[in-house]
Amino acid sequence: PMGCTAWLHDGLCEVWAPTQGPGRLRNELARVLGLDPDRIRIHRMFLGGGFGRRWQVDFGVQAALIARAAGGPVKLLWSRTEDLQHDFYRPAMTMRVRGALRDGRLAGLD
Repeated sequence: PMGCTAWLHDGLCEVWAPTQGPGRLRNELARVLGLDPDRIRIHRMFLGGGFGRRWQVDFGVQAALIARAAGGPVKLLWSRTEDLQHDFYRPAMTMRVRGALRDGRLAGLD
């Protein structure tokens, strides 16, 4: 499930997150929090199986907004239910691929 830690202090916003888009997260945090992007620090963590979901920045923004309201560092961890409710589903698709080898080399197809 999605999760990260955020801390706003001394005019900085620090976020520890398993993100696939640290630049996107930094820019969105700067916009939402009204800070200069240079005042945002992203500490990128190992993300495990991200499969593109950790490209989105919603969980990092949520953690930072809660940390600002709480006045201290916050560790946010979504439940599996929240994770599924807030996922970004991609459209289904199919693909048909044909190929052939002749003597170990790609052969032309009719």
